[in-house]
Amino acid sequence: MNNKVIFLILRGIGRFFNEFKSNIVSLITLCTLIFVYHIVYALSGGASAFLQYIAEVKSIRVYLENPADININNLVDSILRVHGVRNAKYYSQAEAKEYVVKNAPNMSGMKSFSEEFFPAFIDVMPANINDEAKLDNIVKEISRFNGVESVSYGKDVMTKFLNISRGATFFLLIVTGLFTVSVSFVLYNTIKLSLYRFREEIKLYS
Repeated sequence: MNNKVIFLILRGIGRFFNEFKSNIVSLITLCTLIFVYHIVYALSGGASAFLQYIAEVKSIRVYLENPADININNLVDSILRVHGVRNAKYYSQAEAKEYVVKNAPNMSGMKSFSEEFFPAFIDVMPANINDEAKLDNIVKEISRFNGVESVSYGKDVMTKFLNISRGATFFLLIVTGLFTVSVSFVLYNTIKLSLYRFREEIKLYS
């Protein structure tokens, strides 16, 4: 039995190369499909991963009404006692300016701006950056403190980026399905044509 299987495999390989010219169209089609799919996969997969990365919550920003009238240390201690908060750091106007110049790309020209243009804020680091319910709860709790003007972690922007990321992933799944169908169709037709071409020989071997 093993000898028959080996013979048939070797015979099939020999037939493939003997009929290489007739199969070249199928090979080119398959290579083209694989190449196009690879490009789509790289673009869609890369875009999805990138959007998920930038949609991650890095911190919760707390802006103050009038920092001069607030006991910053007490406010920071109150924020640290909020459930789900890992760390909190206060940035004065001078420190806010330094933070923007250091972290924002192509913002070195802002060094000439006055510190008055940079509002003081408290940067809050949540313990879990992926739990939207907990993030909303932290925002709700901090908003109740006296002296707090606004609290935000960019929820709207994060949601938009995540929706786009899901769309890119869904598009990739559709393309994968179409690619699978296309490859199966090409292989099926190639095998069917080969069987038809050698139908007499197959009957003889059978």
